Amino acid sequence: MVELLEGADLARRQGAASALRRLGPQGAGALPSVLKALEDKNEELRYQAARVLEEMGTNALPAIEALRRATNDSSVMVQRVSSRALEKLISDR
Repeated sequence: MVELLEGADLARRQGAASALRRLGPQGAGALPSVLKALEDKNEELRYQAARVLEEMGTNALPAIEALRRATNDSSVMVQRVSSRALEKLISDR
């Protein structure tokens, strides 16, 4: 899935992010790729990446700084999901 998430095809990248979200904490091995996706130029991919991090639980702790930055994203959707993910991480510690 990491290869798809980092590939050139946007639809496949979004599909990979959606699949990783469903894996929840078990998708933690893809964390570096998800962090890259969180900074992608495509708004939908950034949104999907934030949702993946939200579902990873404490496995996403290394993403706290990236999520903080994403709360200032140009997309309100990305901001909201990033804020929720941060709240979950902080309360689950």
